[in-house]
Amino acid sequence: MAHRGGRVIGTLAVIAVALSAASCSDRPTTTNQIVTASTALRYSGVPRPIAPDFIGVNAEGISADASGYVWRDPGFTRAVSSLRAGNLRLFGGTSANLWNWRQGRLVRSSATGGGGYVAGHPEVPITLPQFIGMTKAAGATGLFDLNLVSSTLGDQLAMLHAAQADGLPVKRVELGNELWAWQYRGLFADGAVYARVANTWIATLHREFPGVEIAVPVNDPTSAKGPRGKLWNKELFATIRGADAAALHVYLQAADSTPAEVATAPLTQWSAALRRITPSLPTNIPIWVTEWNYTPAEAQQPLPWARAIGGAELAVRMVEDPRVDLADFHDLVGFVGSSYAAIRAISTNGSSAGPFRYYLTAAGRMLQLLVGTLSGCQSVQAVGTSSVTRHATAPQLVGVACREPAPVRVMVINPTSKSVLVNTTAIVGRATHVVTSVSTIATSSSDAAPAGVRARSSGGVVRVPPWGLLTLES
Repeated sequence: MAHRGGRVIGTLAVIAVALSAASCSDRPTTTNQIVTASTALRYSGVPRPIAPDFIGVNAEGISADASGYVWRDPGFTRAVSSLRAGNLRLFGGTSANLWNWRQGRLVRSSATGGGGYVAGHPEVPITLPQFIGMTKAAGATGLFDLNLVSSTLGDQLAMLHAAQADGLPVKRVELGNELWAWQYRGLFADGAVYARVANTWIATLHREFPGVEIAVPVNDPTSAKGPRGKLWNKELFATIRGADAAALHVYLQAADSTPAEVATAPLTQWSAALRRITPSLPTNIPIWVTEWNYTPAEAQQPLPWARAIGGAELAVRMVEDPRVDLADFHDLVGFVGSSYAAIRAISTNGSSAGPFRYYLTAAGRMLQLLVGTLSGCQSVQAVGTSSVTRHATAPQLVGVACREPAPVRVMVINPTSKSVLVNTTAIVGRATHVVTSVSTIATSSSDAAPAGVRARSSGGVVRVPPWGLLTLES
């Protein structure tokens, strides 16, 4: 992810959406109006296989941690572990293009990617074993975002071998971050030039790490400026050989006027994004969404819980889409002034060099519930109170169920101001199950994770709170 002058650079530019004819009942409220006691939760669409570590987090925050304290702090490792992320994307986004793993610092390059990426930071090196140790402690797999900008193939191979020797298998690799962006034009004049370089990396990586899957960066050609960006995907796939996936970044846009406008942004934007980009991709290549969130400018604004609800909706649509093989939230850790990340680091003495305390943000709590539902899952299916979830244009209860291995686990999202009683027997039967529900006032400006309520329930009917996330496990 890169920024310049407040404008997003290197994102999938998704058009803003506003709820049409939003009624008064969709506006924020503190009342828990019961809509109906007969609303049934049903399966939607068809089951699909899924990787056990499908939901991950982009391990970005290196550029903001000038001292390097956070990544060496056992307290941070504990906070990361509490997320239960399926995978961690190492070493972040734009920072991965500038990361010298031997020095443990960002390095200078003619293609820096914008502000915030300072050569020589952090002041105290962050070592590869620290990254590897954090990933293993979190029970996560690694997605290695390699440095094709300021490093070499031989050096990156050495890093991967060192990681594997330290106990982190090399299963997934991404060949650079957003290299179609304008600041990399001096290195890769177009998609074909990049592909010829990547072909050598792909062949070598497949030989050195049998079974590794390798993704190459793609963009939205309809929003790109200039022929290089517009033709990148076409030229890339006309030349690339052996790539296993396309790495895509998706950032939602939404007005901040009401929580409903924020929380329902994914309703049309995900399908609209796919309509724009998939014609430029081969039909048989999977998609890795290695960054997803709201656009940075909007994610810094109020209504963080509404964004968490919207993020959960977007995740459901990615989970149910058969072309998507991986989805990593952006990003892992934020500091003062940011409500963007899954974990917030707060200085305990006013110093930017630490020590820090850590807490899960609203987005982090959403991820924790989502990963808890999908961790280790092999087969998933969308659920909802309507037979249509994927292309809905009005707020409704949606969710996802892990069908295999048994027992079934479910997460349900309520992006409305109404409390709803839902009959879940079609999904989890009448057996006793554990219900965890998390909600808060949608207009709250606090980015801290709201408290959850955990209880046992039987009989098949559960209450989904307004602006709420609810999980069930038999």
